[in-house]
Amino acid sequence: MSKIKINQEEYASTMFQMFLSLHRYAAKRWPRWLFFTAFIFISWGWWKTPFFVIWWLPVVVVTVVVFYGDWADRKRNQQLQQLNELKIDRVVWQQFEQCYPQVSFKHRRLIEQGFKDYWALHILRKQAYAMPSHAVDALWHIFLEYPELYRQFCLQSLGRVVQHQPYTAHSSPQEQQQQLYAAWQYSCRLHGLNPQHATHLPRLFAIDQLLQWPQGQTFVLEQIQQDYVQYLKSQSSSSSSSSSSSSSCSSGCSSCGGD
Repeated sequence: MSKIKINQEEYASTMFQMFLSLHRYAAKRWPRWLFFTAFIFISWGWWKTPFFVIWWLPVVVVTVVVFYGDWADRKRNQQLQQLNELKIDRVVWQQFEQCYPQVSFKHRRLIEQGFKDYWALHILRKQAYAMPSHAVDALWHIFLEYPELYRQFCLQSLGRVVQHQPYTAHSSPQEQQQQLYAAWQYSCRLHGLNPQHATHLPRLFAIDQLLQWPQGQTFVLEQIQQDYVQYLKSQSSSSSSSSSSSSSCSSGCSSCGGD
């Protein structure tokens, strides 16, 4: 029995370190070779034909789109780097320790990374997301007790303030579902995972289970992927609804959300 326990503890420690060390990045969507290909076509067309020839105008459009996409990807990665370097003020952590004295320092580190993961979702795309972790949500609630510190953190990381709005009786299941799967999709992309064929849970979806957070959210990889695929199919067969500009929370779906 002791050997089994030791092996389980070693496995848990390995998993903890893996999730703690996950990187955040915005994957580049535009291969560099597109720049050179477009440049060659434009140069050749400019030299061979008059300036306003219709056939190479689409090449110009594609080039502009590619350049804009590359610029946007660079900007997002710069924001993610700035987010990595931001520190949550010590007074917030002191309050967190008072409320949750049983949470160790290394577990607080994981919660902090999860909090930054959630903020990173808003860097990847501005929309409403469900909060898949009650542990991270606990930190968020405490942070909100210090409005000026919270506002500074939001402005430094996003340039805007993320609003915190609980789900209410008027929040539809469809809205909650949409925000949860949006969080799943972009949490996967944040770590370079395919949301339909991920090899493991993204950190934000694994934290509660790793920490065994009381009444935390538990997600099974195979199940949420199947649910996500079904959700995509249902969306493709119906008109997509516009995304909300604020975030929500629910004790059933996941605690809270924001934008």
